[in-house]
Amino acid sequence: MNKKLILSLLLPIFVAACSSPSLDEPEIVLDVPATKSFVGVVNKLSVPLNNLDSDYYLLTDSKNRIYLNSIVHNLLDYIDFEVRLRGQIQFSELAGKQIEILNVEQIDIISTPDVKLDSLSYESSEFGVYFNYLSTFELEEFASQLSLSDPNSRQLIKINFIDKTLDSSPTFDSYLESLNLNTPKENFVTNNHRFDLYNTSSDTIKYFIQSNKFILEITYVFLEPTNEGFTAFDEFLNSLKLSDIEIHELPIDTDLLNSDLEPLDDEVIVEKVSDLSDTEGDMITDETPDSSSANVTDFTDGYTVNNEDFTTNVDSDFLSIVNKFESNVVSILDTFQNSISYSFTDNQEFYLIYLDKNDNQKRVLIDYSKEFKIIATFTEGSVSDWDLATGVNIAFDRPLTVLSKQDDQFLPSVSLKEGFRLFESLAMKIQSFYPTDWYYSRQDDVYIFSSDPKTFEPSMLISLMDDSSSKQYSDLSLNESIQVSTNIFVKKLNAGFFKLEFIDDSIDTSYILDSLRDV
Repeated sequence: MNKKLILSLLLPIFVAACSSPSLDEPEIVLDVPATKSFVGVVNKLSVPLNNLDSDYYLLTDSKNRIYLNSIVHNLLDYIDFEVRLRGQIQFSELAGKQIEILNVEQIDIISTPDVKLDSLSYESSEFGVYFNYLSTFELEEFASQLSLSDPNSRQLIKINFIDKTLDSSPTFDSYLESLNLNTPKENFVTNNHRFDLYNTSSDTIKYFIQSNKFILEITYVFLEPTNEGFTAFDEFLNSLKLSDIEIHELPIDTDLLNSDLEPLDDEVIVEKVSDLSDTEGDMITDETPDSSSANVTDFTDGYTVNNEDFTTNVDSDFLSIVNKFESNVVSILDTFQNSISYSFTDNQEFYLIYLDKNDNQKRVLIDYSKEFKIIATFTEGSVSDWDLATGVNIAFDRPLTVLSKQDDQFLPSVSLKEGFRLFESLAMKIQSFYPTDWYYSRQDDVYIFSSDPKTFEPSMLISLMDDSSSKQYSDLSLNESIQVSTNIFVKKLNAGFFKLEFIDDSIDTSYILDSLRDV
């Protein structure tokens, strides 16, 4: 037989033999775990469990126990804290049964445990200062310096007093220049004073303030950062009072605060809207004789807003606060460029999402009960939403009224109903509401919401549509939605066309659909 013919007959057999998997070779399956979120209180196991790679667990409101570990966070720092945890599930075996362990990647503090710590007070008429500090700190007094140190937590607080009354004394600005800090200045507002803040290194922050007699340089060193340590320092700084403070210490005009930031009474509201409607609370429409743009601009303290955008007295109250805040924003957020949205709680706080001077999105939580004070800051999360960076998120899961901007005008406000939580995706630049007992995970351009953290069976899907799929809905107006089937809706936003699929038919679909908007 021809050798070429023999080779041609054997070659397919050889190739097939080489390409066929061995019977002993296992099939490789890639299992990418979904990111899940849980809310509860962190606890430590009283007795370690054999073969379980976890010393901690989360106890949820429904008394479910979720075992925890983390290579990112020291879970010991969060014992008895109520938190929201986000991470990936891994599996282990306990007593012959497979159990889930949450590998914690993100921690949002909801509330801290009530811990009563012994505190002491210090007062000096020479320096004109008063403050409280924990009894675990050792206080030392020097000629022009105070020192507070805690060897257990490796924290140090130093206060230098620079005399301003001598002929050779520097001014406040010249003293700061002489230090060559080479780091951007920030503002930090406490219950009593406003400080110039400089993050000089990863473990050192300097605070500056002046009284009539002294420049105070407060240095805070934290070699082992802990939430308890930061809380102790915050309590010290909040309690600090200067008896001869400069009269311009506050970042905001106190007359404006007293007149406009306190809850507006009905008489003020009636006086404001008397030209726009016959009855307090009536809707402002184009038929109202005096509903001109000039009146609306005056009504909102400088903001020009479409009449249909704001039709309630509540919105006018919020706009007044927004206007006062943004007129003083440089003293609070010196990198602020433009606001994106405000989310007001029911307790005189608001979340602000804004663009900084480098066009980066930032988020802060502001208290406006007395003056504008930063309570917490956030950074963009690795999956979605925001990660807590500094402070405590005391407004977590409180009712919200959300005001978002579009083309430099605020959209109609949306109120967060009880039982719902705000969802924000920086990746897709959208926000929405979803039930508080749901969890979500992102897979590419789809967010999966589920009421079951174990099976993660979808209860709702929000997905960004590609160009070919959304072409048939191009006639939709901005923020308009259309129902395409019994449980599927499509909505047009600046960020694109989004499909919402509701698998759980027991939820208020119209409420969630209305809440979906651009960030």
